[in-house]
Amino acid sequence: MNKRCLMTFAGTIALFLALPAVAQQRSATRTADGHSDLSGTYDVSTLTPLERPREFGDNLELTPEKAN
Repeated sequence: MNKRCLMTFAGTIALFLALPAVAQQRSATRTADGHSDLSGTYDVSTLTPLERPREFGDNLELTPEKAN
């Protein structure tokens, strides 16, 4: 094995060994009791409504015409 191939192989191994450490540093922050900290500003303009519109009734599927 030549020196260039060996250096490339060693660099690749070092990269794969460093990835878990980088991923661990970017983990979610925690509250004092250990739960994930979900505080922040959220955009609520795209939330799914909690109640199904009455116009759909008991229908569980849309026809292609109604979907458009």
